[in-house]
Amino acid sequence: MGSHSPHTVAGVTKHGGINSVAAAVRVAIDTSSTQKERTVVNQTSTTSPRSSRVHAFHAKVLGITLLALGAVLLFTRTAGAQCTGVWSCASRDVTTPPPQGLVSVPTGQCKEGNGAVTSDTTLPDGGYAKGVIQLDAAGALTGYCDRYIFGSYYDTQRRNVNAVTVDTASPPNYGTWDYPINPPTPGPVDHATIYNYVSAQSIDSRVPSSTSGPDHQAMLYTGEYAFGFTLWGMSTDCLIEPQQSSPSVRKIMGVECLPSWVKDALGNPLLPKFPLTQEGIKLVFPASLSNTVNNAVTSWDTTLARWGLVSLNFVPVADGSCLASDSHCVRIDEGLLNCDDPTACGCNSYGGPLVDGVYQSRSTISLKPGLTNADFKTWVIGHELGHLLGLLDAKTTDQSCADQASVMRTVACNSQPPTGAGRATDNDGLPVARTVYNGGPTKTCGWY
Repeated sequence: MGSHSPHTVAGVTKHGGINSVAAAVRVAIDTSSTQKERTVVNQTSTTSPRSSRVHAFHAKVLGITLLALGAVLLFTRTAGAQCTGVWSCASRDVTTPPPQGLVSVPTGQCKEGNGAVTSDTTLPDGGYAKGVIQLDAAGALTGYCDRYIFGSYYDTQRRNVNAVTVDTASPPNYGTWDYPINPPTPGPVDHATIYNYVSAQSIDSRVPSSTSGPDHQAMLYTGEYAFGFTLWGMSTDCLIEPQQSSPSVRKIMGVECLPSWVKDALGNPLLPKFPLTQEGIKLVFPASLSNTVNNAVTSWDTTLARWGLVSLNFVPVADGSCLASDSHCVRIDEGLLNCDDPTACGCNSYGGPLVDGVYQSRSTISLKPGLTNADFKTWVIGHELGHLLGLLDAKTTDQSCADQASVMRTVACNSQPPTGAGRATDNDGLPVARTVYNGGPTKTCGWY
């Protein structure tokens, strides 16, 4: 629509067209008025001087009125109304990419998989958090709206970032082993908005005073939390659609007990695995341990399947047997091993050596002879099975891991186990299913 040399004022590019348009309106009005006065002069034989003056006055009034209406129309258009009538608009260079969602912990500390404390408080996708997390957002968009009046360029509106919305989907509440909720109650859904406080095509809630600030969420239930971050731009007079981006999704695992991982000789997470085949993993034991083994295995099967690991199938076989070379087998009985710690209630040996992290021979769970509490025996078997599944003991100093939070807690022999009947919980099954067997991260953040 013709070339122009705009200049920019406060984020709006403007052309000097308003003066030329106003001048053109005035010329048109003056010309009309002059022609009418000439007509009056030429008609002196039939029109009195007073009538001529009246006609000239009316013409001037009409001209002033038209000029005022033109100015009102012009300035109304510049106030942000839609492009109609004498106005037209064209958008250009419009992009609205998804923003970056950033998850961190405002309090507590973070540990890498080897147990080393790190100053980096951000969490990767699939990382583990306990307590309150902080949700920041950063992003940018592009887009401009060129406006024209009577076909001539007038100005350009820049499309700025309005906000980023954060939608949180919490996991279902399954209850506890002694008070299960079936079917589980849906987790709460939360919607928050991070507003942009600056006129710009970018937003970053980490920059002080530039936004309304980050969102915060409490990890109330054990499970997977999904956070959707959506960038919203201003529509301008061009009514640019869609105003929002597609969402970027971050997933964080909320737990009551932050997991610790079995380490290799160098102190790195070992993440050992049983082979995943249709025949399953046999658990062979004397018939006298049937109830305790079945209770321990049922709880592990339930929580692992809940978090996506359905291909690891434990098969209890009372009075069964298996070869030492059988990697699909775990032998369970009293006094099978001389435990390194004489005060230990049980211990294990895994079927090494590992090849690509997978057991190559039979594993063993040994119970201390003389245990009399049936629930405690169930806990020992479930606890040692947790070690074979890649987990270390839960921290005894972690008060939020007390009572029914994890089978990986440690207690004195023959006492009442932390999880009642000694069953594994979602705090145990979630990290095994998502990290050990699915390649998820080992970083943990929160209260230790």
